[in-house]
Amino acid sequence: MYGCDAATVNPYLGYDSVAPFLAYREKGVLLLCRTSNPGARDFQDLLVKAENGEARPLYEVVARRAQSWNEAGNCGLVVGATYPEELRTIRSLCPGMPILVPGVGSQGGDLEASTAAGVDEYGERAIIAVSRAILYASHDSDYAAAAEHEAHMRRGRCATGSMRRVGNRDRHGQFCQSSRRGGDSGGNRGVSAQRRYNRRCGDCGNRSTVVSFKASGSRSPLQGSGT
Repeated sequence: MYGCDAATVNPYLGYDSVAPFLAYREKGVLLLCRTSNPGARDFQDLLVKAENGEARPLYEVVARRAQSWNEAGNCGLVVGATYPEELRTIRSLCPGMPILVPGVGSQGGDLEASTAAGVDEYGERAIIAVSRAILYASHDSDYAAAAEHEAHMRRGRCATGSMRRVGNRDRHGQFCQSSRRGGDSGGNRGVSAQRRYNRRCGDCGNRSTVVSFKASGSRSPLQGSGT
């Protein structure tokens, strides 16, 4: 109805409440896992029995269960930037799943730390959400310039965090290979570019293009996510 590419879904009610969303195999479903608000600890830190009988924090159980629901490759997780250690843990549990990372800026999340913790081994599959810091960059007539400056500054810090995760040497190879493929970063074939962001390789100066997820054909909308 609204032409959206993905929806954020609360998995607290269990699989039968999530299944109707997952049935839209061409759409992304981002499950709340470790939210960025301070009150997240009230429930999400509680120890519960996992499938193997071990007591694990609820957010870890949610992450593992989401993997088992991800048959169509259209499932991702929401993990707040305000909890970088938990984000790192969840990334290790779900190495191939996209993660939406809110909480940068007004909520106090560290952009570089959360990017380094959230991206995969190729420096991708983390969707870093920065909204209020850009939307309210200025209340004066210089708003457009202030918002542009804020966005560029944070994009640069995001790239720095990604480099921390994969290392300069590997990142350089990925940048250059991506550039030679005409901007198709990390195997994003089949994903149409809803938005494109240029990134420059710090070693050779080549630029690659990262696309936000939007499926074309039979590809999942979450298989081509990038930072």
